[in-house]
Amino acid sequence: MSFKEFLNQEADDDRYGPDTNKVRQYLKGFNTADCLNMTFYNIHTLVPLPDGVTQLIIGNENLVYINKEAIPDSLVSFTCRKSPSLRRLPDMPSGLKRFAVANVPVTKLPRLPIGIESIHASCTEITELPPVYAGIINISVPGSKLRRLPFKHMPSTLKQLDIAGTDVKVIHGLGRGLTHLNISNTKIRVLPPLPYGLLNLFAANCNLLVPSDGLELGANLEGIRDYGLRLLDWHYSAWEKERSIERCERIKHDLCLATCKSPIIDSFID
Repeated sequence: MSFKEFLNQEADDDRYGPDTNKVRQYLKGFNTADCLNMTFYNIHTLVPLPDGVTQLIIGNENLVYINKEAIPDSLVSFTCRKSPSLRRLPDMPSGLKRFAVANVPVTKLPRLPIGIESIHASCTEITELPPVYAGIINISVPGSKLRRLPFKHMPSTLKQLDIAGTDVKVIHGLGRGLTHLNISNTKIRVLPPLPYGLLNLFAANCNLLVPSDGLELGANLEGIRDYGLRLLDWHYSAWEKERSIERCERIKHDLCLATCKSPIIDSFID
């Protein structure tokens, strides 16, 4: 069914869910310059959408199916959240830049276009990511069941990587463009050398993480003026035990530490 056909359906046609007619009335007055937010409606299947829609937010407890034909080729940003009955997502259009799912029990992400810039998949059942390409900027999958990263050589364009609470155990290398890294609550044992542009590092509750060749904690922190690091959290990780941090008193005013309770960490804060 096309979008025009959907608009011309009888008012009592509720094939897409109890709120089908409310959605129909909403779309009749929809301005494509606006973000299309469908989270307010109780529908179990995504209705056909008009051409020109660039941003879509969808999700409710009864949503079970999203038809590929319902998603317009003009879509640039797709968000689906809080849909416990949704098990599968359709392949995304070639112009999509931002993809996000949260609290959706999908086990596999759909095929994403070459130009994708941001992937967010929190609290999902995914164990792997689809291939990512050179233009990727953000990968955020906290609370998912991800087992491995989709690359061995991190793209230099990647700025944010959040794998907190996942099953990832190995990071082969960090890209030179990375500014935000969150590995909290993982079983990662070794981190590669930190890139100089890194601003935020979260490694809380990494009980297996220990300093390694080229990543001795004190050595990294002593060069913090070059790194520009401003936020650091390794609370309850093995790094807390490294007394080498005490050698870094001279840079204590360069650090802004959040949610850190270690007495070693507290020695940085006046």
